[in-house]
Amino acid sequence: MKQFILILTGVVLTLNLSAQNIINKQFALIDYNLEITDNFRDQTESLQNFYQSAKVHNEEAEDRLKAILVHDIYYNLKPRLERELQISILPVNSFMQEAKYDDFGYPKMSIRRALRKGDSPFYFNVNVELNSKEAEEIKQEDNTGPGVQPQFIVDIKVFNDEGILPVYKWHGEKMASRPLPVSKMLFRGFVDELPDAQETDTTLTTLYDEAVTTLIKNHLND
Repeated sequence: MKQFILILTGVVLTLNLSAQNIINKQFALIDYNLEITDNFRDQTESLQNFYQSAKVHNEEAEDRLKAILVHDIYYNLKPRLERELQISILPVNSFMQEAKYDDFGYPKMSIRRALRKGDSPFYFNVNVELNSKEAEEIKQEDNTGPGVQPQFIVDIKVFNDEGILPVYKWHGEKMASRPLPVSKMLFRGFVDELPDAQETDTTLTTLYDEAVTTLIKNHLND
């Protein structure tokens, strides 16, 4: 029994040490998913013309709302993780033909396959959810019409090159403190032709940035 406990303790310590040693290490993205819930889509349905006319990288994308957000969300996350966690993240196509890619060019790969085909010390997947409170819970203070109360949730799982169980699970989220008008101005920072937001404005960009800040702080404070 003592021998079993010693072996188990050794395994746990090894995993912990591996998980903590990420500074200056290379990371490879294996999967990225942006989920936009029906609540948010339904509450911003009046912006469909804006979604269709906004300039996006993937002009042929059927999901125009996702096309507006998907690239900026990832490419705002990447440099913050690199800078604040002192890591290096490979380009999204680093697996070349060894990975399948979604319609936006991001890999869709299991950790099992990544371990067979890759040579990075760490791998990670990203799941971002954009949602909103239920419509009946949203009360516009000035009764100007329908509102939306968006929330970003960001979850990242980190794996090392020694197994299929994550060594880290990073989480951050941020919801608007009050309902916001349904307007294309929500997308300032995501769409180039819109004017910059003021410091006091709440936009999808500011909410996402705060969710990522929370995720990083939660990791650094663990």
